[in-house]
Amino acid sequence: MFTEKEIKLMRSIGLDCDFQNLSEDDDYWAEIEDKVADKLAISGFDEDYYPNEIGWICEGIIDKIPKPKLVRWTGRTKRPYLTHNEEYVVMSEKEGEYEIIDDTDEFKFYPTEGFVEVEE
Repeated sequence: MFTEKEIKLMRSIGLDCDFQNLSEDDDYWAEIEDKVADKLAISGFDEDYYPNEIGWICEGIIDKIPKPKLVRWTGRTKRPYLTHNEEYVVMSEKEGEYEIIDDTDEFKFYPTEGFVEVEE
């Protein structure tokens, strides 16, 4: 998954785990994203704001971070909870339900019927 240069950079900024065997739902991804983004901002660009070698390595790492699943509500608007054609981030899934942050800014489970996955 990660190259030797990417692993070396991550270790140099205080990250350490089994980088080749992280699962997509591992909480460590958030720490990787934070620290690598900081490294990119601090030392990943040259004077013309073009990525330097560190920048390219950081961008390679960031590109490998799992993206959250997005779903679109295709059902009728259910005020104040769900809006027709609105996209929501799936926080978790269980037994035919998505846990999303709805329009009330609350974490709630909703049946998957009425949602479609958003392709990138």
